[in-house]
Amino acid sequence: MDQLRDMHAYLKLIDAAKNDGADTMVTLLTHVGWNKPDGLLSIHKQTNPTGRNAFSEIGFPELGPTGVPIYEVIARATTWSTEHGFSRLSDELTGFLAETWPGRPNTVESGFDPAALDVEGVQLRYRGPTPDAYKVPLGELRAWATGNTAALAVVSALTHHGWARGGEVPCRATNSIASNSSARAVAAGDLPAECYAPGEPTGPQLAASMAALEALGAPSGPLKELWDCYCGGVVSDISPATSRSTPGSLTKAEAVLEAVEEFRSLGRNTFLDKYGFAVSRVYFMSLDDQLFDTKPIVAAALAIERPDLPPLKAGDFSGGLSGAVRVLEKLGFEVVTTAQISPPELGDTFANRTEIAEHFGGDKVGGVITFPGEQVVNVFSDAESPYADDPPSLTEPFGYRGAGLSGPQKLATRGNAALEGVRTRREAARFWYRAPGGVFTCQSWVTVLGRAWVSGKGQDSFPRPEIQWMLQVVPGTDSATWPPHITEPQAEAAATTEESSDPPEAKSAPTYEELVDRVDAAGQSKGPSGVVKTNYPRSVAARRAVLVRCGGKCESPWCTGAPGELNRQGEPILDVDHIKDLAAGGEDLPRNMVALCPNCHAVKTRGTNAVGRRKQLLAVAAAAHQAALSASFDVSIS
Repeated sequence: MDQLRDMHAYLKLIDAAKNDGADTMVTLLTHVGWNKPDGLLSIHKQTNPTGRNAFSEIGFPELGPTGVPIYEVIARATTWSTEHGFSRLSDELTGFLAETWPGRPNTVESGFDPAALDVEGVQLRYRGPTPDAYKVPLGELRAWATGNTAALAVVSALTHHGWARGGEVPCRATNSIASNSSARAVAAGDLPAECYAPGEPTGPQLAASMAALEALGAPSGPLKELWDCYCGGVVSDISPATSRSTPGSLTKAEAVLEAVEEFRSLGRNTFLDKYGFAVSRVYFMSLDDQLFDTKPIVAAALAIERPDLPPLKAGDFSGGLSGAVRVLEKLGFEVVTTAQISPPELGDTFANRTEIAEHFGGDKVGGVITFPGEQVVNVFSDAESPYADDPPSLTEPFGYRGAGLSGPQKLATRGNAALEGVRTRREAARFWYRAPGGVFTCQSWVTVLGRAWVSGKGQDSFPRPEIQWMLQVVPGTDSATWPPHITEPQAEAAATTEESSDPPEAKSAPTYEELVDRVDAAGQSKGPSGVVKTNYPRSVAARRAVLVRCGGKCESPWCTGAPGELNRQGEPILDVDHIKDLAAGGEDLPRNMVALCPNCHAVKTRGTNAVGRRKQLLAVAAAAHQAALSASFDVSIS
């Protein structure tokens, strides 16, 4: 601690010198805990939001964001000090890092390769420098994952598999307590199945969890430490007394070929009966234009290669990626899936998501998924789900809410990242829909025109920002065949896509003035046809402004009574409609928009005096617009 106090005194001297940005670096180091005698305890947490851009001014913008592990900040500060000629500061920081965290790299880079870990049939032994060495990096990962459902699920899976205790972590079969958090996370689509697979060896699941954390952007320092504590200690000295059959015990391709010949000789049904397996549903080994069930082939091949081991039973392992598929592909065999052999076709129907998963594999719950073996994105919408999806339309764009039931939605969430890929690559996705009381139907191909941030409520009933994806039905998967009324708005929307999740329209209680300012700032640029260009953030803000302005009531002067029933979000049933259609040159502004109950909307659109009604509504909207702005101004000066 004396060294820490001496360091702090030196930093104060630099701060007083106000020398070339060093004072800002000192402010940063002070912020992360170097100004406290017990500062050592605080550097394992994440940095807080600073609310300033001073780090950009000194050429270090990456130090400003929330959630950077503090030890990485200090390592980067060391590099900065060296590059800018503050040699004493650099030497002191380097020495302090070396003394406090021996072995921790001063550069932030990945020190492991999850794909290189092959631990089936072996035993993991704890090899940390101290019995409790795993606790700090595991705690850092938990802190980093806070607020990220997918990341927390993976960290929980690591803990479940034995990372929360020292000593031996045998390559046992993972238990299958259906009520534990990992099982629930897999069912909810927050945790990849390969990270938690009941009945399968723990080792590959540890490797899959490490890879998943790396893919989610976890800090490399704690990952490397855990890797060194456990995966760096892989040994293969299991005694015969503790040996057990696992798919990884199969090492010879010749044994697989012999099992294939037995399959052909006996016939499929007799072969399956002999080894006690049911037919495969999702994964198949393909050889010489013939398909073979993956699990029974692996079981039979292991019995041929290792007759000394107990036979593999159906419940001992998976026929999927972390079990039979992994072994067969490692031995050079091709594995295909049902979705590759016979992909879903438009018009296909299934009673529920479980039936779809049993047929094609994959997630039973997630709203946006891919089937095993496929790259095609599948989008599921259920009229009875808690999400605020728009009813699908075959002709008009419709809204689809992003993935994530509770807490602020994030683009990095698996389902949202998949839809973002469809948008940026201008691809087509399958759209599945279940009407109230109906079945799931593979209804159409859709693409993502654009997205915007909106205000919503999570499953916990708390307000939060949500992503609204704008989907459009397309004639097929070849974007070259899509008509201009799809490709042009898609290109226009791409130019106005925003990353920030806190615009006024995504807040729980924005003012009318805030929303109007947001719309005005976006402008009303028009294309060659004279139609206002597509801008989904602007359109969302304009629609939200009208809903704020109307106070939950129909704005039509001829309204005889709006429906008393509320929608699924607990809000009045109101349609926000452009009075003069955009296609006819109308503007995407609140003064050209009105909130109408379904009856008045129908009268305005299809009534015998539709033209006269529109003129009347333009006057109503203009007056309501001015009144709302005046009210906002009065509130602001009071």
